Amino acid sequence: MATRLARKKSQPTRKPVQVSLDRDLLEQVDKQTGERGRSAFISRAIRLLLRAQREKAMGDQLRAAYEGKGDELWAEVKPWIEEQSWSPEDDLVETDAGASRPRQRERG
Repeated sequence: MATRLARKKSQPTRKPVQVSLDRDLLEQVDKQTGERGRSAFISRAIRLLLRAQREKAMGDQLRAAYEGKGDELWAEVKPWIEEQSWSPEDDLVETDAGASRPRQRERG
C-alpha cells in the first residue's frame, strides 16, 4: 500500500496539451523562451493572465460595492485627513548648509 501512495506522489503534475497558435505568435514565443522552452513560457503567460483577470474582477467588485458612496466615505475620513495635514512650509527646516530637510515631528 505504501508503494501505491509513493507512485501517486511521484506522478507528474503537468499534463500534455495540444494548442494551435498563429505562426507569427509562435515565432515571437520562440524568440522569448530561451532555455525555459515553450511550455514554461506559455504556463507563465497563462498564470499572469489569470491573475490579471482575478485582480480586475476584484476591482470591479470593489467599485460596485462603493459606487455612489463617495460623499459618505469622504465624511468618514475627512477629520482624520485634516488632523494629519500641515502646510509644506511647516515641514521644511533650513540646515546649516543652506539646504532644506524635513522637520522632525514631536511625538505626543
